[in-house]
Amino acid sequence: LNMSSYTTTYNGNIPLTIYASDDYGPVANANIALFSLKGGTFTPASGLTNSAGYFESTFTAPNVTELTNVMLIARASKNESGYADGSDYKYLRVLPPLNVQVSPEPAVVDSEGISTVTVYVKDTFGNPVPEADVSFSASNGTLSTMTGITDTDGVAASIFTAPLTLEPFNVTLSATANKTDYADGTGQSIIAVQPKILMVKLTATPTSVFSEDNASITVQVTYDSAPIPNATVTISSDNGGNFSEEEATTDLNGISGFIFTAPQTTLPDGINATLTVKASKSGYAANELSIVMPVKPKMLSTQITLSSNTTFSEARMNLTVTVTYEDAPIQDASVTLAAQAGNFSITTGKTDSNGNVTVQFTAPQVSSLTNVKITVEATRQGYMNDQNEVTIAVNPRTFSIVIIPPIIRSGETAEVRVQVTCPEDGSRVGDAHVRFSLSNGDVMTGVTDMDGNCFFTLNSSQTSAKVLNMTAEVTKNGYTQGQQASSVSIVQSEGGLPLLTIILLMIPIMVVVVVAVLIKLKVMVVSTEEEALE
Repeated sequence: LNMSSYTTTYNGNIPLTIYASDDYGPVANANIALFSLKGGTFTPASGLTNSAGYFESTFTAPNVTELTNVMLIARASKNESGYADGSDYKYLRVLPPLNVQVSPEPAVVDSEGISTVTVYVKDTFGNPVPEADVSFSASNGTLSTMTGITDTDGVAASIFTAPLTLEPFNVTLSATANKTDYADGTGQSIIAVQPKILMVKLTATPTSVFSEDNASITVQVTYDSAPIPNATVTISSDNGGNFSEEEATTDLNGISGFIFTAPQTTLPDGINATLTVKASKSGYAANELSIVMPVKPKMLSTQITLSSNTTFSEARMNLTVTVTYEDAPIQDASVTLAAQAGNFSITTGKTDSNGNVTVQFTAPQVSSLTNVKITVEATRQGYMNDQNEVTIAVNPRTFSIVIIPPIIRSGETAEVRVQVTCPEDGSRVGDAHVRFSLSNGDVMTGVTDMDGNCFFTLNSSQTSAKVLNMTAEVTKNGYTQGQQASSVSIVQSEGGLPLLTIILLMIPIMVVVVVAVLIKLKVMVVSTEEEALE
């Protein structure tokens, strides 16, 4: 019985060679049977020798808990007369195992961080094995020592330093222990290495902003609660806007700042801009953080100021539109005006430095109380439009009618003047229709001239009445119909010669009287022909 080794570990495999021979040489086809004391198995456990007298098998050592000498026996027999059984034996030294446990603490380390790797070596009974030689290895990173010897507690240790990494990965830590009379033992463990991930804190003041207004953005970069100076911070927006700068470096407190100018929007609901900051530094894994910045439209405010909320037909009045944003005047805003009736001096205009546009409104011509709605709309780039409206009560004009009666004698004619004015503004009313009626049944019509006068002729010969009643009714579009009454007395003649005849008779008499007076005063001299000759 020959073995390749006379020492093996627990569960170890040992090749065996059995040779059968007699006095003349090898014996072929001999029956070989293999036996073991103290356990273990043969593969195969029996068989026939070959033509050279050899039989081969493999012995698997038992799982021993202490150093054990195992007797291996080989017996040869042959079913032919003339042969006696033969046997041989050998002792195989079977070593018990060393149990090795690898324990890193902590089991998770940051990039370039350290962990203590402790190796515990015990026998199969759980007892510590001192003075065992231990070798350390790591699939990545470094170890402070690659070898060691267990102390009385069966412990050996090394310090693991993780490599620089920007991505997480695992490192396999291995330890092999060996000692005389023991089979070598190996243990492994995994340690997780994670990158140093920068922490980013992002603050916006205010948290929402109006169109094209500014917000202050503060970024703080830390790692493990400690500020990180000289980190590079970039900032971007997914929906427009501008930054005071797009890249900055953190100060000693790990802080950098930006000014964000919001994009322009006139949408009623506004828009959202997602602001994203990314922090990076050599030796650290970059990190980013985003916040949503609501951007609200700037809404114009429009106010209408009237000189009065009431007016009268075709009257003119001033109207001022004031456009503001948060009580501040907005210059160059476009203002559009519209009215249900009436006219403006201009229908569009631009606000001045005070945010004002002043126009003149001419009320429509009405014959009864009418409410007129005026609507204004203000627009300006970068602002949300605003509309406002006001209602003006437009009353019809009224007439002030004066009948100026003449002095009229019976049988004569005279002219009557009807004067029409508007009491609302004192203007004289032209083109008004006047119906002039008399108590004798006569009716005349006319139209006032530009001075508001209308003339009618009265003929007293057409009436025997001493008093003639007159009524003037005046109408015109935009006015309430007006009426005024008056009367005129007709002076009656008392008989005798007519006035004209009397005047003609009196003229010669008056001439004679005048001449006599002049002669008496010697203003006029009268001489005869004889006095002249002398």
